[in-house]
Amino acid sequence: MCSTRKARCSRPVSSTSTRTVIRSPQTMPKITQGVTTVIVGNCGISASPVALKGDPPDPMNLLGDAAAFQYPTFAAYVDAVNVAHPAVNVGADRTTALRNNHMDRLDRAASGDEVAGMRAQLEEALDHGALGLSSGLAYGSAFNAPPEEVQALAETLAKAGAALHGPMRTEFDAILDTMRRTASAVMRTCRW
Repeated sequence: MCSTRKARCSRPVSSTSTRTVIRSPQTMPKITQGVTTVIVGNCGISASPVALKGDPPDPMNLLGDAAAFQYPTFAAYVDAVNVAHPAVNVGADRTTALRNNHMDRLDRAASGDEVAGMRAQLEEALDHGALGLSSGLAYGSAFNAPPEEVQALAETLAKAGAALHGPMRTEFDAILDTMRRTASAVMRTCRW
């Protein structure tokens, strides 16, 4: 697993291959196309770190049913990837999993305690090699995360020198407002 944010890997591709790199470590669909690195957990969709209280929320359900989510910590996922020894390098980021793990409902803003729990779990993931956080704000499971919630997580990323990916809520009618909010979040957290 690419366990450093300073790793330089050739021909990366962002994908929802969170489970594939473990179940099918040959990753033939990737390596036959020249892909040497996959970034799993894009759009906030990940099988780790997840502690489900029922069925996986949309869009995490794209990865499978509840049985597919067997990595309660990012360290457990890293261990599983290292045992599988996939043919590609693996980098990871995610957020819907964090909201799912700390909230009773995803159709609202997180409380202060819930954000604190997400930040702690994000720190654990970063300590074990996560590359950053993919917000997935366009999906219903993260759409109601207010800018303050995203900002709190972005501050954790900034301290670790990690990346925030995809903080846009829409790519349609409200695109200009979304771009302004995205730029604002980046400006408040990046070190120049």
